[in-house]
Amino acid sequence: MTRQRGVILAILRGTELHPTADWIHREARKVLPTMSLGTVYRNLSLLARQGVVVALRQAGGQTRYDAKTSRHHHFTCQGCGEISDLDEGAADRELARRIARRTGLTVTGCKIELIGYCRSCVGRRPRGRGVRASGRP
Repeated sequence: MTRQRGVILAILRGTELHPTADWIHREARKVLPTMSLGTVYRNLSLLARQGVVVALRQAGGQTRYDAKTSRHHHFTCQGCGEISDLDEGAADRELARRIARRTGLTVTGCKIELIGYCRSCVGRRPRGRGVRASGRP
């Protein structure tokens, strides 16, 4: 592992954010001032191919990176773009089983991304129906 790759990985493992390559680059330059953005992108790509980090490709947005590679899901805020980890539960396995039974597909995994508004943005969201944490709209 190169020094640059080690710094990038340490940055990712040291945050619960799901940062972009630009954010990682800014943090990496605090440790290695000469590190280029291209080096960050190349190393993130390699780490993702190796399964050491997860690349979260956002529709219409930048790819974000997650050092947590254990099975889990994500919540993406439509207001601020923040991504939060959600621990795996039995519900996703049951959903996968139901879909497999109904469609005849062989389901080998399940990734769930919930989309909505975080606590900070909920007051600024457009009017509309959503499901609150209580399960009621």
